[in-house]
Parts: sequence; C-alpha cells; structure tokens
Amino acid sequence: MIAKVSASQEDYLEVIYDLSHGLEPIRSIDIANCLGVSRASVNKRLCLLKDSGFVEHEPYGLVHLTESGLAVAKNVRQRHNTLYKFLTDILGVNDEVASKEACEMEHAISQDTADKLFAYLSKLDKAPTPEDKISKTQRIQASYNRIINEQ
Repeated sequence: MIAKVSASQEDYLEVIYDLSHGLEPIRSIDIANCLGVSRASVNKRLCLLKDSGFVEHEPYGLVHLTESGLAVAKNVRQRHNTLYKFLTDILGVNDEVASKEACEMEHAISQDTADKLFAYLSKLDKAPTPEDKISKTQRIQASYNRIINEQ
C-alpha cells in the first residue's frame, strides 16, 4: 500500500525519481534547479521527507530515495504517465497542455481510478510504458547534462 503524502511531497519525490532514474544519488541543487526554488527550500523539504522515511539525506549531501520513497515516486510517475496518455492519445489534447494538466490531476486522482484508467488504456493497447513519455524533469536534466558536457 502506498503511503498518503501531500501533493508537494509527491512532486519532490517524483522529481528526485526522475533526476536519479530511481537509483542514482542526486544533489539538492539539482532539485532546486528543476523546481525553480531555492536550495534552502529544497533542504527544508528534504528534512521533512527524511523524517517521513522517504529519502536519505544529510544536509547539503546527496539525496537517495528509500524503498518507500521509491514506491511513492514510481506510483506518482505512473499516474502522471497514464493521465498524459489518456489526454493525448484518447482525448487529443496537445502535449504541452496534457503535460501540465496531468501534473495537476496526478495528485487528485484516487489509486482505484488510476488503476482503472490504466486497465482501460491497456485494453486499447495505449497504456504507458517507461519508454513512452520522458517526463518534464528528465527533459530538463538531459538539457542540463548537455550543457555540462559541452563545457
């Protein structure tokens, strides 16, 4: 069972998951850059996520998702991708709008409804796969990596 977490916590866990690909440690500055917030805000949120058992983090050190943090992050990513696929492939919503609205809807949809939507898309051979949609976070990280590698 996935723990009940706030939308803000879900956003942070999703960003950490996207940046780390679920496995690699990342820095708080990477999260700050991705979310457009201060490093101090990120460190404050990381303390709360650590207290909740979702991340391992020492102040200004590397960030790792715990097993429960990884489970929540994967669940949020799956809900987002399912909603995105439904909006784009079934309803014909353009990519930019679908990405923004899926991000908002992923926090409001119940797990039961998300599961039923995924099952519906699966019947239509439209269910998301990890290769289908690169998240906004991963696109930002790829751009960030290209800039670093070009220097």
